Amino acid sequence: GLWIIDLSPKNSKRKKIYETDKKQIIADLEGVALLDLGGGKGYLFVSVQGANTYAIFDRQTLKLLAIFNISESEHIGKVEDTDGIEVINNNRFSYFIAQDGFNRGHQNYKLVPLQDILSKIK
Repeated sequence: GLWIIDLSPKNSKRKKIYETDKKQIIADLEGVALLDLGGGKGYLFVSVQGANTYAIFDRQTLKLLAIFNISESEHIGKVEDTDGIEVINNNRFSYFIAQDGFNRGHQNYKLVPLQDILSKIK
């Protein structure tokens, strides 16, 4: 599952915010990345390694908004077995980055324009 852990010294506790369901959010959850849009708004991206997909949660409500994958095209292979992800969003670049653990012999990274992903959120 996906957990929030409060590390404050006076009130240390943990809370499971999303349970794996063996349908969409399949264990093993590996990478987590935060897209901070300011004012507490944004998105939490989670690598769902058990399904070779990525989940997007609303940062404030923790509601599951979308699940996507990075599929094969004529230029790149599909992404599988992801351990780590990152989101870059600044004045020059806006990308979702995923480590591809199974890629014809060697690991590599795939960069996806962030707007291509965010445009699919309803």
